[in-house]
Amino acid sequence: MINTNSIDASPFHEGELAIQDKLGKREIMTTFSKRGVRSFMPEQHRKFVAQKVTSFIQFLFEKFEARPKTKSLKSVK
Repeated sequence: MINTNSIDASPFHEGELAIQDKLGKREIMTTFSKRGVRSFMPEQHRKFVAQKVTSFIQFLFEKFEARPKTKSLKSVK
């Protein structure tokens, strides 16, 4: 588990770090993460994400209501 309380801790998991190493981008991502990755989300961002998730769920519900993809059990043999 990554310690997000330390300023020196990486916010990336082992798989992300491996890809960064493979691409030769670990150093730049370490620099970026110290400036751009936080261990919290501001209230404004939480509201925005919640709104988008709700909109996406609503989209899926409307899409599948209009075009059902299931068959009745009577037609299955």
